[in-house]
Parts: sequence; structure tokens; C-alpha cells
Amino acid sequence: MGLTSVAQFGVDVVDLLAEEDSELAASLGVPSDGLTDYSPAAWQRRTEVIRDQLERANALEPVDEGDRIARDVIIERLSSMLALASERHYLRDLNILTNPAQGIRTTVELMLPSQGVAEVADRLRAVPRALTSWRESLLEGAALGEPAAQRQSVAVAQQMDFLGRDWLPGLLRDVPGGDDLYGAAEAAAAAFATTSTWLADVYVGMARPDDAVGEEALLLHAQFFTGMEVDLDEAFRWGLSEIDRVAAEMRREVQRIEPGLVVSEARDYVAADPRYRLTDVAELEAYVRQLTKQATDELDGTIFTIDPRVRELDIKIAGEGDAGLPYYLPPSEDLSRLGSVWLPVSDMGIFDRFWLESMWFHEGIPGHHLQLGAVAVHQGLNRFQRTLGATSGHDEGWACYAEVLCDELGWFEDPAVRLGHLSWQMVRAIRVVADIGLHTGREIPHGYSDAGARITPDFVSSLLRRRASATSEFAISEVNRCLGAPGQAMSYKLGEREWLAARTESEKALGSDFDLKKWHDQALRLGPMGLAQFRREMTALNR
Repeated sequence: MGLTSVAQFGVDVVDLLAEEDSELAASLGVPSDGLTDYSPAAWQRRTEVIRDQLERANALEPVDEGDRIARDVIIERLSSMLALASERHYLRDLNILTNPAQGIRTTVELMLPSQGVAEVADRLRAVPRALTSWRESLLEGAALGEPAAQRQSVAVAQQMDFLGRDWLPGLLRDVPGGDDLYGAAEAAAAAFATTSTWLADVYVGMARPDDAVGEEALLLHAQFFTGMEVDLDEAFRWGLSEIDRVAAEMRREVQRIEPGLVVSEARDYVAADPRYRLTDVAELEAYVRQLTKQATDELDGTIFTIDPRVRELDIKIAGEGDAGLPYYLPPSEDLSRLGSVWLPVSDMGIFDRFWLESMWFHEGIPGHHLQLGAVAVHQGLNRFQRTLGATSGHDEGWACYAEVLCDELGWFEDPAVRLGHLSWQMVRAIRVVADIGLHTGREIPHGYSDAGARITPDFVSSLLRRRASATSEFAISEVNRCLGAPGQAMSYKLGEREWLAARTESEKALGSDFDLKKWHDQALRLGPMGLAQFRREMTALNR
């Protein structure tokens, strides 16, 4: 039986977008040449492709419920992509989380070790032109009075310096190659260094001193990252209430660790205990493999159905030069490349076991790897759903929900480990307040020092250190992240709220007929989508 018109569209539109974006093609594991063109002209071409495909999508006629769900996902995602592209966000695409330099880095990393030296050299030779095209967009944005923020220019310049000086040589250290590869690597490293200097010395003078994007832009970006309309006032109030709720739980756990200890001192106290330290990379890798096996064995067949094809998770050690947190990359379309969690080797506390466990379950199983691995093998989803249907709110919301589930299952009974879990909960609650407060100029609420003053980066940084036991380096990184990618930081906690609310709604509607494993299976079979559609689809399943 042939594909339906909706399913065929899902194939065609991904092909079209991948042809225009080598970074996307690399993430899918499909053949591509060179690197993405980040110039204004290339972005305009991609925008027109999205516009044309959205028009086609609106005319699609679904033949069944699966088709209808897929069409709605396609329309919502293409609409959000078009809204951002029409706002010309690419003219100020400068942030520590997802900038073109990070895209280049990921593209090259995904090539190793599966592709040959010649292919890697070809990709590296494309780095200078790709970075030049990015600078062209930033220059046009500045000329039009739409520059990025100075803070991001400085922070990304530091990333670029690392990429050329440390990351690239380290990546290729164990790759056998000749003059062709090393010559291409030297040219790429020089291009990273040149761009770093340009950002730090030239573009910073064109960039805007103000970090905030304002309420209108924040709403647009929040819609893109969550797939739903966000009530900023309500979300801000709820974020504050979550800070208070989690703080009370943290105080209780700290007293279990050591009576009289305060939260702000607890991290150093626990970190000094050798039981909670992972001293080197080998110990780190062994420990997270143990956690993955424990989670998979305990959950498969009881709480989830885990496809045998995605039980295995690849563990990668990443260098510094990014946001300093573990991150997940899904498997390739043909599953020839495993899903992988990348663990940055840094001094930001990631080797503290009490902070690591909750984050590992977030990235691996039952978090991202369970969810996105299931997507990769789900033949009932069309190609667009599997590859481009995701929203940060849905994906990160699931991973945060997975952490809460682990807590509910009693996996964090050790008070130090549970304090680590709650610290991540606190980080995400603060992200909601920071994302909204920093970008819209909201006031520091009553109950805090400097109440009534505007929320500032210093206030957020202090809040992270005092309430979440964050290091100064991590707090600075979080502030830069919130300011550079408006709407993304809030998507974690807002997404978690939607997943928990959907489960509660089903429990109430189904009563004694509610089955947690069945609910998880149904929710994951829906595939990636925006949060608004997710709640609609889950509510419909309760009837």
C-alpha cells in the first residue's frame, strides 16, 4: 500500500529542508555536502520553502486519525518556523545554546568515526565559508538596526576561541589522516579564531547593550519552543510558586543530610563526601552505564514498553566550549547511529554523583532516549513527525517528567541524591522566572531583597547560587542561556507541568481503569508535537 498524501508530504518536506540545510541533513544521517549556508540570501530561500510547504500542508486531506494528527503537527511546526523566519531572527542568531558554530561542531562530531577521512576533510574545508555566511547575516542585522546583544557576542566569541584552539585539535587527535585532513583542520581552526576575534573586537561594538527582547518577541519565541500560547503573567506567578515549593522540599532534605545545615552550604558539604564524587572519566562512564542498565531493566515491561532496538545508549565525552551540561542527540533515521548522551568534561560539577543521577535519567532512560528512541522506531509516525515534529516543551517536558517519575518510584531515597534532583527542579523553576523577568523587565517580587526593582542578570545569578546550590560558572551560563534564547528556558518546566497535568487528567477521568504503562505507551505513540496539541490528543484518549 502506498503512502497517504499526508505521509508523502512528510517525506517530501523533510527532503526539501535537508537540501537547504546540511546541519539538518547530518542530524538525520542522510548524505549531504559542505555545511549550511547561513547568509541572508540562503535564509530567505529557506523561508520561502517553508512558506510554500505550509500552503501545501493546509490543503492536505487526512484519510484517518493518524493522518489528521500528523497534518496538525506539520501545520503547527511550519507555522512556528515561518513566524520566526519572518521576524528575521537569523540576523541576530547569536547565543551560547544554538548558534551556527555549535551547528558546525555537531555536524562534524556526528561524522566521526562512521565516515572516512576524505569526507571529514571536505566538511572542514567548508568551515571558513560557513562562518563567513554567518557573519554576513549578523552584519546585515546590525545595518538594519536589528543586532544581537553584546553579552552574547562576548560569550560566543569565547566559545569560538575554544572551538578553534582546543576542540578541533582534540577531536582529530586520534583520527588517522594525512596532509589533506590536517590542512583542512588548520584552515577551519583559523576560521574559528578569526570569527572569535571579529565577534569580540568588531561586532560587539555594533551589538545592542540591552539583553531583553521585549514581551512581543518573547511570546513569539515561547510559542515556537512550546507549541502553545503562553500566558506570561500566569507562568511568571507559577514559576515563583514553584521556587517556594521546591525550596521547602530542599530544606527538608538538607536536614536529613545534616541537621542545622543550610541549603546554600549543602552542595559543598555533600561534594566533600567521597561517596558522591566521580573522580575521572572512566568512573563517570562506568557509573552512567550502570544507571542506564538499572533504569532499563526496572522499567521495561512494567512502566514502559522499550523497543529492543533502542535499549542501547551511546555515551560520548564532549569537551568544553558549550553550555556545560549533558545533552542528547537522537539516533539517525536508519538507526545506524545510536542515540547518544554527550557528557561535557568540565569543572562545573557534572562529576558530583548527587547532581548527576537526576540529569542522567533526564537525558537517557526514561528521559530523552526512551522518548526519542521510540519516535525513531515508530512506523506509525510519518517522516516529518519523527524528524521535525518536536518542540522543546514536549521533549524537555517529557524528560523533566521522567525525573519526577523516578522520584515517585523511590529512586532518589538517598537525601543527597534527592537534593540533587530538587536542585535541578529549582534550576528549571528559576528559568521560568528568569526567562520572563529578564526579557520583559518584570519586578523582583515581595519576599526577596531589592523587591520592586527590575529583575537583573545579577539577581538571577544570585538566586541560582543561593536556591539551587549552583556554582558561579553554571549560574553565569544559565543567565547567558536565558538571555540568548528567549522562550527556550521556560519550556522545560512548562512542559513538565503539561505532562503531569495530562496524567492527572487521565487518572481522574479513568479512575480504577487508569494504567500507567498503557498511558505512557499511548502518550509516546502520539509522537512529537506542540504542547497545545498534546493536551488535546491526550484528553481525547480519555473519552
